[in-house]
Amino acid sequence: MLEIYDMPNYPPIPFPPSQILPYNDLLIIIGVDGEITRIDNNTLEQKNETVKPFPSSIEAATIVDDKMIATWVLPELSLARMASLPLNEEFTNGVDMSLLRLKQNKRGQDVPVAGAEWSHSLDAEPLGITSHEGLICFVNYNRGIYCIDSQSKEIWRVKEIEWLSQTHIPDASIIHAVTTAPHPTIEKQQCIWLWGQGSGWVALEWATGEIIAQGNLEKKGILDQVRTDAKGGWLIGFESGEIIRWDPKNNTEDIIEGGPFCDAIFTKSGWDIIAWREDITWHEQQVTRTARKDLGVCFFNHESNGLLVLKNSGEWVKFSNSS
Repeated sequence: MLEIYDMPNYPPIPFPPSQILPYNDLLIIIGVDGEITRIDNNTLEQKNETVKPFPSSIEAATIVDDKMIATWVLPELSLARMASLPLNEEFTNGVDMSLLRLKQNKRGQDVPVAGAEWSHSLDAEPLGITSHEGLICFVNYNRGIYCIDSQSKEIWRVKEIEWLSQTHIPDASIIHAVTTAPHPTIEKQQCIWLWGQGSGWVALEWATGEIIAQGNLEKKGILDQVRTDAKGGWLIGFESGEIIRWDPKNNTEDIIEGGPFCDAIFTKSGWDIIAWREDITWHEQQVTRTARKDLGVCFFNHESNGLLVLKNSGEWVKFSNSS
């Protein structure tokens, strides 16, 4: 076994992180306040300065055709944007908050995301985004589901989903997560999965937006996190702290306690989970827990040093239960 800290002293990220997007030999690091930087995926050293292309947080982001497609939300100004940032160009800083307020107060003055190939205002809050083979799917609150290409050309749109009946919580049908995962009936094919706040799900065809299948988990709760194992299985976290391992093929739902989790990754042995102040491995029927004093945010599987955790402080540490 390797010791937990038996690894190089990697440089920390200079801001509280929220998401990691792997891209070629780089990692795109997104911060909680909308910061963006690139780091080398081996040395974990910054390749450029930290910038904020738009003065608000990034709600969600995905990479397609050498571009980062992201959504920015600023509730205090009722503002939401989607933009495409080329990854083969340097990121640039955008306007500050005071200038944004000034421009927004002047009718007709649009404020794009700095450095964007294209940048659009959204008419509702974006609820999630995913991509696959040059296509992007995103959902806007009470506006439906959209599919565009990387040049922002619309491919299709569908109205809001009619969910199967859910009565255990209010607003159960509000879409909480959008992701790409294996098709429920066709092997080696991907589709869009939408997860409702009440733990219902809908699978859509990438090409047309047609509904393939839909259902509800047997376990009722308020959805918090969703991860796919890329083989057809799922890990679902509830706000109540319960974590569900769902196998759709066998229609089984295994449950453990673990608090809302921050990230999870499926390895050849099973699920590794960054939970609330603890690291959890859930391999087959065995669950291992290791207390963590700090808060982990994201996983990165380093080529030389295995599974690393990026903490909310920006520091890198080894996942406690990795070997």
